[in-house]
Amino acid sequence: MNFESILIDFQERNLELGILERSLELDSEERSLILGVIGVPTIGDTIRLTGDFKNWAGALADPTSVTVTTYDQNRNVLATLSGASVVKSETGKYYAEYLVPDVKMLIYEFTGTLEGGAITQRKSLNPVWLGG
Repeated sequence: MNFESILIDFQERNLELGILERSLELDSEERSLILGVIGVPTIGDTIRLTGDFKNWAGALADPTSVTVTTYDQNRNVLATLSGASVVKSETGKYYAEYLVPDVKMLIYEFTGTLEGGAITQRKSLNPVWLGG
């Protein structure tokens, strides 16, 4: 067997690699519905449940079909208030008066339609029994 020598001459070449990144930052915008209670949630007393509806721009805005629903701690519906029972006090601000039942936890929910979409917020209260 005869082996020939092969001489290979090569030149080194540099290849620089780089990465060009584009970035995409994600964020979410949310309309808001701020809930509140006027009065201490005393069992057997009437309290005022409030809801302030804000649009995407953060300004108070009037939704349509405003409903207030109350639930017990097991998510059983206790009452649904709508129509004249939910009062608009000014632009975007609504309230409903509600007699506090004898439950461990009371959850209330304001819902409506704002800017073509549903808007819902819930809050819980722990009713108290104040004895004298």
